[in-house]
Amino acid sequence: MNIAVIQARMASRRLPGKALMLLGSYPLIYYVISRTKKIQGIDKIILATSHRKENDPLATYADSLGIEVFRGDEDNVLERFHLVAQATGAKNIIRVTGDNPLIDFNSMSLLLKYHCDNRNDYTCAAGFPVGSIGDIFSRQALEESYLHANGKELNDHVDLYILENQNKFKIMLYQLKPDLSTYRWTIDSQSDLDIMKAFLNTASESIIALGMNQLIDKAVQARFSETMTSRKVEVSKENMHSAQLAKKIVNKCDIQKHALACWDSKNEQVVFNNERG
Repeated sequence: MNIAVIQARMASRRLPGKALMLLGSYPLIYYVISRTKKIQGIDKIILATSHRKENDPLATYADSLGIEVFRGDEDNVLERFHLVAQATGAKNIIRVTGDNPLIDFNSMSLLLKYHCDNRNDYTCAAGFPVGSIGDIFSRQALEESYLHANGKELNDHVDLYILENQNKFKIMLYQLKPDLSTYRWTIDSQSDLDIMKAFLNTASESIIALGMNQLIDKAVQARFSETMTSRKVEVSKENMHSAQLAKKIVNKCDIQKHALACWDSKNEQVVFNNERG
């Protein structure tokens, strides 16, 4: 069984309650869930949040969308993932974060296929718009992490133990070329929220069905490409540490050579397999 686990909670140091803040007609978490549902190869979606009462409205909303909810420790995110994997018996777990309304389901569908075909312990990708891609764990990798991770930083960041102990796991990183990571599609601040809200209002509700290239095209057409590119933002030392460790992953694959995507020089865009006519 392959499952997608959306980690979300109402507490946020920079933007409290963002999961249920409106982006157009729907709250942020609606877009995350709706686009996650389009990932091919997953058998179940679970929202993983905490037992704290402030998360009750989030759990209720997810339930109203037909999404199973797991509630665990507020700070130990790794434990939440471990317990979800244990309870479901999932073989592979896709991690999606609740502040990414434009998760790219085409990319994630094919990334999951590569993860399964290669029997990886951990699969991730680089070069994608920030907030458009998740990562994938085997159940065994999560169990190993849970058993041996020690300390708040390791428990709060699901991938950190794996990245710090790369020799213990079969890890693969897929690198997108050209690099599109200048686009910033995640919601960390009020500024992020305002820009995304304005973009979604312009792009209409059809946004849920659009692939990455179509989203970029809309951003360019609506003159949002500049405001949606990366800005100087505050990054935690743990996230910075994770990013630095990811750069050290030995098994880096150019995804143009692995059929995940190819560069269409005529139209100057990345074309994913299931976007080709």
